[in-house]
Amino acid sequence: MQLYIEHCDCQPLPLLDTDRLAKRFETYSKAVQYLVLATALQFSREHPLKSFASEFLSGGRRIVFDEIANGNVQISTLQALFLHVFLDLSCKLDDAGI
Repeated sequence: MQLYIEHCDCQPLPLLDTDRLAKRFETYSKAVQYLVLATALQFSREHPLKSFASEFLSGGRRIVFDEIANGNVQISTLQALFLHVFLDLSCKLDDAGI
């Protein structure tokens, strides 16, 4: 969680309560958990951890789009979708070498 809080909190919007995130991460939806981990792992200096980012991204994406397809959209769905877009855009910037 520290990586997410250091590098992503309030970028570009305050999306999650960082106190709750740090203390009660398990209370967030699975989609939010997966996408926070996928986002945070992009900033990890440990290469083996980065390999898990795509697995968390895929899991989070699957949950989010299932919720949308089933008409079960909640605040957590929107939070997860925002994290997904943030991660997708930040990866594209990294791929472009910017």
